[in-house]
Parts: sequence; structure tokens; C-alpha cells
Amino acid sequence: MKRPERVDEVRLAAARILLDWKKGRGEADRLLAAFEDGREEAARPLSVQQRGRLRELVFSCVRLRGRYDHLIEQLSHRAPADRARVVLWLGLHELLEMSTPDHAAISQSVALIRRLGMERAAGFVNSLLRRVSREGVASFFPRREDDPIGWAVHWLSHPRWLVERWARRWPIEEVLALCEADNRRPPVVLRCRPGMAEAVRGEAEARGWRLEPGGIAPDALVVREAVPPSVLLRELPSLSAIQDEGAQMVAPLLALPASAGRILDLCAAPGGKSLHLAELWPEATVVASDLSVARLTAVAQTRRRGKEKRGVAPTHSSSGGSAGSKDGQALARSGEGEGRVDLVAADGLAPPFPPESFDAVLVDAPCTGTGVLARRHEARWRRSPRDLDELPRLQRRLLHSAVDLCAPGGIIVYSTCSLEPEENDEVVDAVLAERDDLVEVGVQDRCDPRVVDVRRMRVLPQRHGVDGAFAAVLSRRERSS
Repeated sequence: MKRPERVDEVRLAAARILLDWKKGRGEADRLLAAFEDGREEAARPLSVQQRGRLRELVFSCVRLRGRYDHLIEQLSHRAPADRARVVLWLGLHELLEMSTPDHAAISQSVALIRRLGMERAAGFVNSLLRRVSREGVASFFPRREDDPIGWAVHWLSHPRWLVERWARRWPIEEVLALCEADNRRPPVVLRCRPGMAEAVRGEAEARGWRLEPGGIAPDALVVREAVPPSVLLRELPSLSAIQDEGAQMVAPLLALPASAGRILDLCAAPGGKSLHLAELWPEATVVASDLSVARLTAVAQTRRRGKEKRGVAPTHSSSGGSAGSKDGQALARSGEGEGRVDLVAADGLAPPFPPESFDAVLVDAPCTGTGVLARRHEARWRRSPRDLDELPRLQRRLLHSAVDLCAPGGIIVYSTCSLEPEENDEVVDAVLAERDDLVEVGVQDRCDPRVVDVRRMRVLPQRHGVDGAFAAVLSRRERSS
């Protein structure tokens, strides 16, 4: 009797993670992280190469599931069970996007469906994948030239409602370029401490790693080697964080004097912009406020790791709480020397701060995230047109709250990682129209001119090659005497 083919452990892990994701048991990145954390404690943790391949399989199948579901629909008479669908996602991805030999991708898919307890589906999986290997896939998709919207929906794997709204705003070739950008694996981008980019490049080159300057953010370096982020953070002492260029452009927009005293980040988690503010204005106190206690605790851990890496002992507030702290209670306080960051769990719509108590306020508002779909692998499937009815109401309220907390003469920056006008220009314009104590300053001279669009910062993946971002700079009017 022929022995069953051994299933590659990375494929098996990817199938189990994707099956949990398909069944709604968690977000793909969290499910993957939980698996990796568990393997770290095992006798045989995954190698760097295995980790990279597992991430490629999981995240790419999530991102391109629209393409693979379309193929499955075209090539099968009825919808397959979840286990068979997940195995087909993996097999199709290896056939179409990876260098795996066809025979290996097919035979491993058959072995995998058997390992998952679906012997009766083995013939179906084998037949479908063999047909794709033999015939290709061009005949199963709309032609780009004849039906570009259909091409974007099915081949480029984007929700139809999103593609159609983008097509009402931009030429179709630009829409396709945006969808293609969303499907590319984004590079790891480092944010260096101000003025330290060359030092970080030198440290990296001494280790044989190639880094290149970013395109629009002055302190950005793009990693051109397959180096795990955790290794970069550990081995490069002058490095501050891993953060895409679009996000790096936001904090400097405050352009405050060195004497700035108190800065509020109203929607702070996961904390990258708060820590950036503290580096840019080391004499100021940055208050990082967010509704999520758990995510603020992660900010504190990130801050602590950074200081320990550079040999600075962090301190904690004597009044600081724990992960169970109540709204308005400080969770942690950073050490001195690089700017103080106080973490406060609070609702941005009912903040526990006196009015006009900050010199500057950043409100990086919760949004649909349509500018960062390359990194947020499943966001395209979670969002719907309803979000663009509900989120702008929240965003306007948060911006009003930010203005109330800013002292006269102070600066307010409103930002998102969305591309949608309802969450960006329309929010800012509505709040400006509703208040007589607010004026728009504009972003001119505060960022790269290539991303300035009528006084506001607009970073577009299809034009600038980085994550999307939007920001407007406002000021609270001085009281007339």
C-alpha cells in the first residue's frame, strides 16, 4: 500500500490559520502571531525562511481571496466546504504567484486536504488545480482592456463597491494602479530618530544589510534585505521604529516651537505617532490618549523596549495603573530625556482634560484605512459603504473635541490613512464651517511639496509608492482683546 505523502508543515499551518480566519475566529495577523508565539515555545520553532513563507501564504491568500474565489466559482459546480476552499486558495496561490513547481503544489494540496480529514474532496482539489495548471486562467477572467472594473474586482481582488467609487474620482488606469499597489508586498520602512538616518545606514551596512533613503519622509529608510523586523529593532540602536513613510509625515506637521509644553495625541494607539512627537519635541510632555487600554499597554511596552535598547532606564508614574485601569487614569510614564509620554485611557469624545489645556493636538482619527490596504490584508473585506456613513460622524466629533482641548493660538492636525473624501476633506470643511474659532493654516512648508494638494497633505499609494495618508493643519484663533 502506498504511504500517504507527507504534508509540509508550513502549508499545514497556513491552512489551519486560514480556516480559523474563514470561520471568523480572529483577524489573520493575530491568528498568525498566536501560532508563531506558540511555536517559539516548541522544540522546533520555525526558521526565518519558514516564517517568511508562512506569512506569504496566509496574507496573500487573504488579500487575493477574491481572485481565488472567482476561479473556484468558475471551475466548480457547487460551493466547496471551508476546508476545501482554503486548500484551493493555497494551491492556486502557489500555482499563480509563487515559484513552486506545479506538480508539487498539486500533490501537496491533495495531501493537505486528506490531512484535514476530507478524503472525498481529494479528487475535486486535484482536478481543479490540474485544470488551472493545464489551461491557465486567462479565459476565466474579464479582459483588462474590455472590462477594467471587472478585472480590478476579480483579478486584482477588490470589492466592487470600492473599485466603482474610485473610478468615479480617478481615471481607470489610476484606479488599476491603486489596486495593483494594494496587492504588492510593502517593504519594511524604518523611522530613524531625527538626524540619525545616516548613522542607522552605517550600522546596517556593517551587518551586510542594504537600506535606501525613503522617497518623501526625511527620516525614513527602506529595507532592501529579508531581515525580520524584530532583528532590525534589536540590532540597530539608533533606530526608533518601523513605520511607513505616509505615517511618518504626520507628526512633523505640527511644526511647533521647541518650547512647546503639552501635546495631546487624542487617538494614540498603537502609538507610533505619539513616540514620534516625543522625539521631535523632547522638552514637551506628550499625552497619548486612547479608548483601548490593551492597545495603550502595547504602546508602553514599545516605549520601554526602545529605551532598554538604548540603555535608558524607563520610569513609571507612581499613579500609573495597569491593564485594568479606568478611563482617564494614567497607565505609564516614560523616562526623561527624549520627551515624556504619559498614557491615558480615555474616550476622545469625553476626554478627562480641562478645555484649552494643550499647545497642540493631533487627532489621527479611526477610519476605513483604504490608503493602507497593502498592509491591512483583510480590511478590504471588512469595510462596506455603511462605514462611510458612520465613521465621518465620529471623525467630526473627535475633531471638535480636539479643538476644544487646544489653547488659543495652538495647532490641531487632523489625519487619517483613508483615501475617501467623506473622511478627509469633508470632515475638515464641515468643522471649519461649524466653528468661528478655527482657521486652516495649511501644510505648505511643513512637508514634501509633492504631497501638498490645495493646502492639505494627500499621499496616494498609486502616485507616491507608499501608504496613503491625509492631513490638514488647523489653528485655534487667538481671542480678540
